[in-house]
Amino acid sequence: MKHFITSILLLNCYLLHAQTQLGSDIDGEAADDNSGTSVSMNSAGDRVAIGAYGNDGTASNAGHVRVYEYSNSSWSQL
Repeated sequence: MKHFITSILLLNCYLLHAQTQLGSDIDGEAADDNSGTSVSMNSAGDRVAIGAYGNDGTASNAGHVRVYEYSNSSWSQL
């Protein structure tokens, strides 16, 4: 499921004219995190927020959101 969601995110990150992937895949931390069930992207396509409602980082199923920015040919977590 994690890779499926990542693929959906990356499909949304394609350049409209060039049809090429921007940077590497962005994987969730664990399969049960359900990373990518909520995704938001800015209009420029260079910043994304990825929700993972099942993440157990601070408590069981506490969830979290990670924000990434595309710069210098790679995605960096902010």
